[in-house]
Amino acid sequence: MNNSWLILGNFNAMLGMNSCLNGASVHLSEITNFQQCVTNIGVGLVPKVGQQYSWSNKREAVNKIYSHIDWVFGNPIWMQRFTDLKAKYMLPKYSDYSAILVNTKVIRKAQSKSFNLITILLQQETYRKAVEITWR
Repeated sequence: MNNSWLILGNFNAMLGMNSCLNGASVHLSEITNFQQCVTNIGVGLVPKVGQQYSWSNKREAVNKIYSHIDWVFGNPIWMQRFTDLKAKYMLPKYSDYSAILVNTKVIRKAQSKSFNLITILLQQETYRKAVEITWR
């Protein structure tokens, strides 16, 4: 594929040992397959801002478990093209999951206007003669 693209969503898998808070400990065997998959398909992790964890069980503070199981990956073309963009993990409201916002609006610098040919000049006899003389 020759275009930039993203993979975004709930993978229900963790990438690192620190991807969970409270609950059962994360073991290396749980993250190895997902890490290998990400490496094999050649995508990169889009930088993240906002909430540290993307899921919680929504229980009381004593029994609350947090984990990071939602991810945003970009192919190499995406990573080169959108170097400054980040995936923003929002504060969850009604769901157990954080919404993820990736704003792809790129602010471009204003360019100077290009040359405009005024067609009224083309109708002037003096213009036609000047062009004819120049081309000879």
